Amino acid sequence: MDPSGNRLRPSRWLEAVVKGNLDSQLRENVGEDPGLSAEHRELLVRALRGFLKNFGDSEAVSIVRAPGRINLIGMHVDHRGGCVNPVAIKETIVVAAPRRDDRVNLANESADFPPRSFRISEELPEKTVEDWDDWTARNLTALGSRGLAGDWSNYSRAAGLYLANRLRQPSYLSLEYVLAKEGLIPESVYSLTSVTLKTPRAYTNFIGNFTYRNIQKKLFCGYGVKMWQGKKIYLASKAKALFDYFYLNQAADPGRAVTDARINREGLTEKDLAELAEYTDLAKSRKMTKILQIMRAYVS
Repeated sequence: MDPSGNRLRPSRWLEAVVKGNLDSQLRENVGEDPGLSAEHRELLVRALRGFLKNFGDSEAVSIVRAPGRINLIGMHVDHRGGCVNPVAIKETIVVAAPRRDDRVNLANESADFPPRSFRISEELPEKTVEDWDDWTARNLTALGSRGLAGDWSNYSRAAGLYLANRLRQPSYLSLEYVLAKEGLIPESVYSLTSVTLKTPRAYTNFIGNFTYRNIQKKLFCGYGVKMWQGKKIYLASKAKALFDYFYLNQAADPGRAVTDARINREGLTEKDLAELAEYTDLAKSRKMTKILQIMRAYVS
């Protein structure tokens, strides 16, 4: 809600709200009705006090507002292209501080919703999903075993992965993020790394760090689509993430590049190497041809 786009510490936001410094913006958002302005001012105060209670006052934060809603007809079909008849209700106010990793910590002002914490990298399905009805049923069982079936935090779990695909389009998750997720590199990865047809970029916001590397159009392939919480996530295969990693690596010596990567050979199969060979042939790169030879010897 900061017109300048800058973040402030929660105590300063709270002071501004209580003193009425944001009243003009509240009227712009909700209209001239004094009752509505007072109601939304109280929502802001409660959200900011809740953040201070749970996370303290050391980090500058942003305030995000979005209308909640109820669906009279067509609940949970709008993201599938169906029709809905929604009615807006009281807004959801989010006070958020950025992190340098992909950990999301949630706390709700209401005691009815307990604190939650998760890593974005742990939310994707482990393998390509062939039957989404079957996967949904199994995932619901898995969430239930963790006490998360119908949990309020589920609405937040898809945001990071979805945002990674939306910040810079077209793009797909790849490189270190996928390699770490597949257990191919030993390091923990705290950024969502993607490949794009556009120029390289890096973004940091309250959800996490997002890094985009550029690749030529003929090599913009080798990724699939996964659905999570009704959103499409574009994700490289294991072999394509490996190809992207080495292809975009600036190391001049292919042998040194493979050694420095410390790839877990047990995580690769002959099928993965065959797929890696397809991308190598497509690239017509002498460096990648040499890396493929080294990887074949390394795995065998």
